[in-house]
Amino acid sequence: MKKTLIYIIVAAVLIGLGAYKISDNKKKQEKEVKEVAKQVDKINVNIVTVARENIDTDYSANGTFLPKQEMNQASEIAGRIVNVLVKEGSKVGAGQVLATIKRDAIEVDISQAQNNLQNAIMDNQRYENAFKTGGVTKQQLDNSRLQLKNAQVAVRAQGVKVNDTSIRAGISGTINKKMVEPGNCGFYRNFDVRNCKHQQLKTFSFSG
Repeated sequence: MKKTLIYIIVAAVLIGLGAYKISDNKKKQEKEVKEVAKQVDKINVNIVTVARENIDTDYSANGTFLPKQEMNQASEIAGRIVNVLVKEGSKVGAGQVLATIKRDAIEVDISQAQNNLQNAIMDNQRYENAFKTGGVTKQQLDNSRLQLKNAQVAVRAQGVKVNDTSIRAGISGTINKKMVEPGNCGFYRNFDVRNCKHQQLKTFSFSG
């Protein structure tokens, strides 16, 4: 009976201690909550009125504008410039003739090549007819045909040279710089042509 009473008393004490501890913790929590609430009340809040404004889209940068295309126009063959057909600042199209080179010697060569071709045509025709009657061998006929073919190639080659006496623009754009005048020997760099229709800005970066 005494043991039972002791157990009851111990249990009551423990329950009382637990209740006290819970009550004490609750008071501490309430105190902490009040402190936080005080700090929140001290926070400054800025109120801004909503309004419509224009956005500044201007952009500033240091750099150099680069052309979309740039070409140092050279002549295909060496020779003396006889005509310059454009000046700095001129607008040109791709394939337009910018200057011409003296071609007297080339015209002599093409005239000779054309004469050789006519002779080769007539000779080959005679060999073709003679071969049909057994007057020439197959080897002689083949040689005649080869000479005709070589003469045709020579005429085409001279025609290319004549065309190359015209210095043409490789791109459409503006003559940025002209490096030749009539009487100069044109070959390496004659014109600087730039297409600035769509330019790109190359910005400069600086390291501290």
